[in-house]
Amino acid sequence: APLDELKAFAQDRPDLVLANLNSPEQGVLAGSSATIDEAMTRLQTAGYPFTKLPVSAAFHSHLVQDAQITFQSVLNQTEIMPTDIPVLSNTLGDFYPRIAASVRSILGDQIGNPVYFMANIRAMYDHGVRTFVEVGPKSVLTGLVQAILKNKRFKAVAVDASSGRDFGIADLARTLASL
Repeated sequence: APLDELKAFAQDRPDLVLANLNSPEQGVLAGSSATIDEAMTRLQTAGYPFTKLPVSAAFHSHLVQDAQITFQSVLNQTEIMPTDIPVLSNTLGDFYPRIAASVRSILGDQIGNPVYFMANIRAMYDHGVRTFVEVGPKSVLTGLVQAILKNKRFKAVAVDASSGRDFGIADLARTLASL
């Protein structure tokens, strides 16, 4: 569904959160099991395809607040050193600042805040990135990049483009040849 519709869909339900903004036409809703079941019924009635993700919690929502507190306490005891390599925050949709205390705070909040994947891809593109390589199982992120950067010049490839149907060495060779 278009993100604007998913936002509106979740807006009047305090127990439902648009947790991942993945592409112009795809997001992830998070909430209690009952709320997600209700959302699936409403999505089906509206004619939108959906997949119930097999996750252990409603990540990137207020429902994981206890984990967020514990995670922040661990981060507060962790040394964080700035790097010359820019690193994108999935909750800012932009680059982390170079101040360790700010990085700790942003990281600590990320468990309970939405993921702005679409904003990150656009930020990378705006900073000159034109080649995107997905390293991991399947090619879901490659498809999202293609949807986000539609009508722009870029290259997006997935190492596991065959989703495990071909030998890994063949997938790797295909990726390297494409690049």
